[in-house]
Formats: sequence, C-alpha cells, structure tokens
Amino acid sequence: MGRFMYKSNMPASCITFNNLFGYYHDVVIVANQMDDGEEINQILMTIGERITSSQLTINNLLLFLPSPNTVLRPPEYRLNYCVLRVKGDGVEFKEVFTFGPTSTIPAEEVVGWWSPDNAKKTFIPYRGDVAAPHDFQGNVVRIVAIENMPYITVKRTLDGKVETDGYLSELCKLIGEELNFTIEWIETPDGEFGVPGDDGSFTGTVGMLQRKEADISAVALNIDIDRAEVVDFSPPIEYAFSKLLIYREQGKEDIDWKTYVTGFHWGVWLSVLGTWFLMSVGLVFVAKREVEVTVYNYLFTFIGTLAQQGSSYEPQCTRGRIVFLSFWLASVLIYASYTASLTSQLAVINTVDPFTNLKEALTTAGYSVAIQKGTSYLTNVKSMANSDESMRLFYHQLLTKPHLKVSNNREGMKLIQQGKYAFFQDTVSVNYDIKSSCSYSWLGPGYFPEFASMGYAKNLSYANVISQILARATDSGIARKLMKKWMGEKAPCESSPFQNLGFSKTVSAFSLLVLGLVLGTVLLLVEMWVHSGRLFQPSRKRHSRRGFKVDKIKIQPYDFTSRHRIS
Repeated sequence: MGRFMYKSNMPASCITFNNLFGYYHDVVIVANQMDDGEEINQILMTIGERITSSQLTINNLLLFLPSPNTVLRPPEYRLNYCVLRVKGDGVEFKEVFTFGPTSTIPAEEVVGWWSPDNAKKTFIPYRGDVAAPHDFQGNVVRIVAIENMPYITVKRTLDGKVETDGYLSELCKLIGEELNFTIEWIETPDGEFGVPGDDGSFTGTVGMLQRKEADISAVALNIDIDRAEVVDFSPPIEYAFSKLLIYREQGKEDIDWKTYVTGFHWGVWLSVLGTWFLMSVGLVFVAKREVEVTVYNYLFTFIGTLAQQGSSYEPQCTRGRIVFLSFWLASVLIYASYTASLTSQLAVINTVDPFTNLKEALTTAGYSVAIQKGTSYLTNVKSMANSDESMRLFYHQLLTKPHLKVSNNREGMKLIQQGKYAFFQDTVSVNYDIKSSCSYSWLGPGYFPEFASMGYAKNLSYANVISQILARATDSGIARKLMKKWMGEKAPCESSPFQNLGFSKTVSAFSLLVLGLVLGTVLLLVEMWVHSGRLFQPSRKRHSRRGFKVDKIKIQPYDFTSRHRIS
C-alpha cells in the first residue's frame, strides 16, 4: 500500500520529531496498535509550532492510524493533515484543517478510500487538492486588509475592532458564508502592500502573510518573483496597469490671450493673399481701358474693400462688377472661416498634453513623478533601472526626492495639484476617486500590465478551496457585479458651457485692432506719398519745379483774326 500512498520516503528526522527543521515534501507518521494518540498529538504540536514559526515547510502530512480508537486533539497551531485510518477491509482518507488557538472543532471531511482489491483506481489526495473540507465549522480565518478603494476600505470601531467594506470585503464575506468560517479582519500596520527588504523580509500585507500573522490578504496584489517565493496567489480578481496622472484645472488651458489670433490659420492667410492678388490682376483684364484701371490702383481698391472702407476706383463695366461680386463672395467665405475657427476656440476645450510618455515627463516636460510606496510598481521600477532609460531616470529621481514616495492615492492626487507633478499609479483604484472630476488626465502608455490577485500564506491548507470558489464567482459574473457596484458609473464632467473671458483672454483682439490702426496709418502715408507724384518724377524735374515762380510767366498777345499768337 505504501507505494500508492507516498511520493517519497519518510525523512529520518520524523523518528526524532524535535529535530524537524527545513523543507519536507511529504511527512508520514505511522502509529502502532498500542498507540493511544498522545505521542502523535505531541508530534502534531511540534510540527505546527515549526510551521508557524517558518522553521518548517511541509506539503503533505499523512498520519496512518491502524487503530480506530486513536484520539487526536486539534493542535494549537494552524495545521492541515490527512488521516489514514483502517476501516473494514480498506483505508479511509480524511482531510483535517485546524485553525490555531481559537480552533475548537477541526474541519474534516472524508475525501478518499483505498482497498487492496482496487488499488490502482484509488484517489490519494495530497495537500492542495480541491478535495478538502467545505465546512470550516465556524472557525476563524484571519484576513489582512489595507485601505484601497474600491477594493476595500478599513475603519476601526470605538472598541478597536476592524471593520471593512468594498468589493473584496463583500467577496470575502460571500466565501465565508460558502465555507462557514468567521472572518477576523486585521489591518496592515504600515499601510503598505509589501516590498522586500535586504534581508528578504517583506513589509505590509505580504510581510504579514510571510510571517503567518494572517491567512489571506483582501488586497489586489500584483504577482512578481520576489512575492511568489514567500506567498501564494489566488486566481485573478482584476486586470490593471499603471499610467501617469496629471492635474489640469478645468477651463484653464482652453482659452487664453491668443484666442483671437489662432483663428488666422495658414489657410485663411493664403486665401486672403490669393484673392487679393488674383482679383486685382483679373479686374485689369476685364475692365474698360481707363486711366484708373491699373493693378496698382486695384490693389488699394481691394484692400479698402477688405477693410470695409471702399475705394474711389470702381469698374463701370459689367465684367468688372462681376469680378467685384466674386471678390465679395470670397470675402464672405474668408470671414466665415475665421468666425467658425474663433467660435470653436470659444466653445470647445482645447488642451495640449505636456508629455506622451514617462521619459518625456522626466526630461523635456520637467515633471516630478510620484509613486505609492510599498507597491510592486516600485519594485519593478528598481529592477528595470539597469535596462530601461526611462525607469533609470525615474528610479534616480525617487532616490533624490524622497517626498515623491506617497502613502496612498489621495496623497498622490493632492501632490499633483501643487505644480508640475505626475502620479505613477494603477488606473483602477484612482479612477474610483476621480470618476466625477474632469480636472485629472491619464497620459502615456500603460506600464506593467498584469492581473492582480489575492494573497495566501505560503502552503495554506485550504487555499485551493477558496480559489475554487473565487473562480466560480468570476465565471458566474458575481465578482463583476460586485466590482461594478462599488466602482459605479463614470459621472459626466460638471463644467459650465460658458467661459469667463475677461481682459487677459481678449487682449489679442485689442492687439489686432492696434495692429490694424498702425498698418492703416502706414498704408495712408504710403498712398499719400505715391499720389504726391514725387516717387515717379525725375530728379531734374523735381529740382526745376522748386525754382519756378509766377512772375516769370510771359503773356503774349493773340490775334483773334488769324488765330495766331503775335510773336
């Protein structure tokens, strides 16, 4: 029968159980017919003490009791073992869970049976199999929690008792009802998720699981190599990734002093110049040949028309007036284009992202990036600092600026309101707090995408039983409904459609008026100078006119008969 029950030989130290230290895949304790159970109880107490103090790790603890009269007492330490007891012509397998000093009645269930006549078809359960007790007899399961909405919220009553609420709190309570156990909520003393120290010990919730101070963590933990060495994980409860959160006050960047200038985009300028020149040249070709019909004159004519001042030069023929009509239509389109652009500037919020990724935020944008201490994100940034430039810059900034390591989401969100700060955090937990605010923006790609899970103490006897119920809750949609209940729907932005412009945001309009007055004055002076005739007269003629006098005019007599002047 032994070759069907054991995957390895019994360690020699089981003979002297006080020397039990280290790691054993399987431990088998065989009692004899005369055993009354006291020695086995003492062995169980010693094994439980070693496991609780992290001096011993056992995957499968098997007790073979040939006598049905052997009585086992629940040990004072949390322990699970499988009892093989002779029953009839076979062996009965019973899985037993104990829950420490508060355990009065162990949770046990018959999970298999072996018979020599049908040995090859016998199912031999090992620790971790789903075949385990599903009634914990009301025993206490210790669950550690940390404030992290919408997953869980923690508060203490007047008598010091820890109470929780939230998505994972309700999920754990459903599991407790399913397995019939009592939850003892424990608060993490340092408020951290858990990062490793130099000696291999963890902080936060992971550290409490590592030290066997708690059985389960009702916290969404990201899985990494360091954590997997000291704790086990449940099936995924959420998919998350981190991004950069910045604060932008609503309406701050949508309208500024350049509002009335930005409407003059390059298309408007090209349309004005093209229409002005083409119409001026075209009118010369279609109008009647008169002294006033020149390109120069009509350039000023159309400038006056655009300025809504008109001009003294107007075509008298129908063809010329058709050109003027076309110019009027083109002007209307240009005005409409500018008006539409200006209206969109006043009605639509236009923002420009200060950066697109972590490297730009730390370099060209000049941002300081905060992160929540005690998270796996901090560990990931440290581990990638040697291979990724952006992570190297980020980790160096965290070392030189300790205030960037914040304690929770609210502290990080408060920090980014003080200036050029960004918050490197997972989107799920932060979105719970900012769902009704439009002053926050997520920038950059998603970093460290992965599934988050609940944590178990290493080799927790009933971990797979809880995982089975968690998987069923996820597949059935119960977990999703609970998450939606606590996450809620994203509220629309509460912003007014009317913008308070003021003088600072309309100064560009006054600047355009001043510029128009200046340009108009310049054009007036140029036109006066051109029409004075001084520009095109030869220098000798201009000089001769300076010496011209009225008294030098000679009047000659005129012969009206012959119509000739008398010389």
